[in-house]
Amino acid sequence: MDAPPARRKSSIKPSRQTSSVLHRNKACLSCRARKTKCDAVKPICSSCKRLNPHTECKYDQPPKWLQAVVSLKSTHQPTHNTQITQTHTQTQTQTHRIKELELKLESLQSRLTDLRTAVAIQHATTKSNTGCPDTLPHSREDLQRPTILDHPHSFFPPQTHQYKNTIFNYHPEINSYNNHLITHPVLGVESPSPSVTSSIPDPAPSSPHHHHPLATQNLGDSSHLPLSEPNWYSHLPSRKVCKLLIKAFFNRPLAPFTLVEPVGLQSRLDLPIHDPRFPQPALIHAICATGSQYISRETLSPIYWCTPQGPHVHHAQWAERLLNAGITQLRDPRKLLELAEAAVLCCQYYTVVGKPLMIWKSLGCCIRLATLVGLHLNMNKNSPASLLQHTSDNMNGLEKVSFWPDGVELLDRPSDPHLQHYRTILWWYVFCCDKMCAAAGGFASTVDEKDSLIPISSSRLYRVHKQHERRAGGNTKEEQQEDWEFFSPGSPSFFFKHRTGDLGSLQLLIKTAILLGKVNTTVYRRSHPAKTAQEIQQEHESLSHLIWGLYHSIPACYKDPFKLTRYGQLDACLLSAHTFIHTSLIQLNEDLVCLDHHAPSEDGHLQICKLSGQLMMDWFLQLIQQKTLGLISVDLGQLLCGNPTLNFGLSVAMRTHCRLVAINRVYTPSARLELDALTFQIEHILSHLSKSPKMPLEGRIIELISGLLQAPYSLLPRSLLFPPLDPASSFASQQAPDQYGHESMKSNFALARLLTCSSL
Repeated sequence: MDAPPARRKSSIKPSRQTSSVLHRNKACLSCRARKTKCDAVKPICSSCKRLNPHTECKYDQPPKWLQAVVSLKSTHQPTHNTQITQTHTQTQTQTHRIKELELKLESLQSRLTDLRTAVAIQHATTKSNTGCPDTLPHSREDLQRPTILDHPHSFFPPQTHQYKNTIFNYHPEINSYNNHLITHPVLGVESPSPSVTSSIPDPAPSSPHHHHPLATQNLGDSSHLPLSEPNWYSHLPSRKVCKLLIKAFFNRPLAPFTLVEPVGLQSRLDLPIHDPRFPQPALIHAICATGSQYISRETLSPIYWCTPQGPHVHHAQWAERLLNAGITQLRDPRKLLELAEAAVLCCQYYTVVGKPLMIWKSLGCCIRLATLVGLHLNMNKNSPASLLQHTSDNMNGLEKVSFWPDGVELLDRPSDPHLQHYRTILWWYVFCCDKMCAAAGGFASTVDEKDSLIPISSSRLYRVHKQHERRAGGNTKEEQQEDWEFFSPGSPSFFFKHRTGDLGSLQLLIKTAILLGKVNTTVYRRSHPAKTAQEIQQEHESLSHLIWGLYHSIPACYKDPFKLTRYGQLDACLLSAHTFIHTSLIQLNEDLVCLDHHAPSEDGHLQICKLSGQLMMDWFLQLIQQKTLGLISVDLGQLLCGNPTLNFGLSVAMRTHCRLVAINRVYTPSARLELDALTFQIEHILSHLSKSPKMPLEGRIIELISGLLQAPYSLLPRSLLFPPLDPASSFASQQAPDQYGHESMKSNFALARLLTCSSL
């Protein structure tokens, strides 16, 4: 009998064994020990939870193949927290790297600035030691080099490595057909600021006759140098670009008035730079700084350099640098006039940019230039040999100069260079004030913004000498009459011919008064320990004489602020200007009153204070009586609260009346009529002011003036309050001889301090 065949092994057993192993391994150890069914819920299964809910289940470790699957899934699918952590780490790394690069960039910039400063100082030292001029002669190689002008097909090959060590910044002229060859010069951030380098000679040649420094070096392959046009400033773009920016400057909307004539300026750019009629580079930079802001980057980038801050920053910095250099070097009135115009245009630029500190710095350049023209008009001793003969012909006798028709008369300039002509300086101050008003939209809060846009200066320049006067003798009567109407302030058509409208002369008066108030405030509050009493008194007398001359030069039709109206309304600006003039006169002259050796009626300074104070009191009394004056339709208290100039002027006028009351009680006690009139005017204004719903300084002015009116003797000169002692007495011999001497009338009491603080 055959043996039965062997049973074939089932293929299900391994899989069942594997599944049983997996099933058995899924159960927790407690369920496996109890041999109960386990659902393998973690952290505690259902069976264990019924028995002991506080104990977690323990499981066997999964097989290796399952661990590999779980680890692979966790690698490809990270959690959200892991992603956030990785992103945060990357951000921190990038931020740290950026900070490191910024610190490195700052260190490199500071090092570059130090190197440029050292090179500039070395250049100045070498120049002063060797005595070599800035102008270098032409060589045959320079004459044979190709000059590149404004040709549209000009080509600029890239610079090679042999010129990288040049210490000068080179600004080549860039044409619009080779954008891939544009060379970006170092501007803006990398260049030191003008305020730091204003006292350091610029490394670029500053003489108008210079050649480019690359053209003077004896290099090998000179025919491939990227030359700019010869005899041109390295810090300026090409003539074509300058003309483009000048055109944009004059074509911009609402362009302020300027003395620069656009067509003449563009034509003068074609002249050689050593020509005396060539415009000042500072003026070109000042115009380009504003003009470059009115041209889009797309228009400028192909033909002009581009920087992160823009080319206007480069032009503004160079304009400031050249202004500081021109003030110390130039003495020609025409060139100083262009420098003054450049300073004013810088004021306009910084007004648009929004830098008030730079606005006042540029205005300071205007004031310095005004002083230079007033002092150095006939002191051009450093002129070239070719101009010495012309200068000597013009310096004989008295020279009459008028830079624009100013409405005062021709400015008589004495031939003595040490004699300061204050009227010349005054009208230069007025010129600067006018330009500042046009730039900033108003010099003070009392000036109407519409009036501040009215130009007062003529675009023509006049210099009249004695030789011209002799020639003018042969003119016809019609020409003489025309000249008289043009120059004479007594002509009725003078102000209306040479101003833009009938408000031009009014604006001239307003701006002059405001500017004089600023100057007066500066001098009046000056306390310099090195100055003696005589020097301070001389300053006050000079400034008082200046303002007094201004008051007498005002035409008769403008001396009464109530006669000149606009559209039937009183002009508050004109009243404020007159008030400012007389307030300044009182402030300056009250310190010069001396009643030790003569009567009050013989003291000129006291009479000026009396006249100015009475005029202002009459104006305020007229304001109280006439309530239909248009602009002055509010009550007096509200008007004074809104106009600090009128508030300060009324307080000074009432204080002056209190001083006159005290002086009359001492010298003329029998003149009761004048005393009663002065007292009545003060009391009438105080009573009317006390009825106002709103009073300036919360009524403290009324209390102070009332106290001074009751006891005005504190306003008397110190020599009257404390007379000199008997020289024979022992007490007088122990004192210094000038301790009880004369002291002028000083405003060192609470009212002056309070009003001075309120007027700021």
